[in-house]
Amino acid sequence: MIPILTFFVICIPIAIYLLVISKKKHKSLWKALMLPPELEEADEREQLITANACRSSYIAMWYAVPIAAGLMSLYPLLKGNIPYYPIIILLLIPIVQMISYFYSIQKQQ
Repeated sequence: MIPILTFFVICIPIAIYLLVISKKKHKSLWKALMLPPELEEADEREQLITANACRSSYIAMWYAVPIAAGLMSLYPLLKGNIPYYPIIILLLIPIVQMISYFYSIQKQQ
């Protein structure tokens, strides 16, 4: 009970502080909560870089998801050795997406 209470006592003021700062920056609570910082563009060049990075990330998903589905078919063979194999495969999908997004941004800058 005490660790949970300590967590809330420490984290709630920090979350409120970060929310207030983010709301001042975005002028809207919805944008403050829903807009990731990667998508905040200041000019047209940054918008183009972000659009290209999103496109490359989307294309990477077209390859990653079928490969992940194919790897999931190996689960019956690996169930004894790696019981958490599906979790690993499912967590690799967003990792591939993030890597392709940030790699594309770094390549364009």
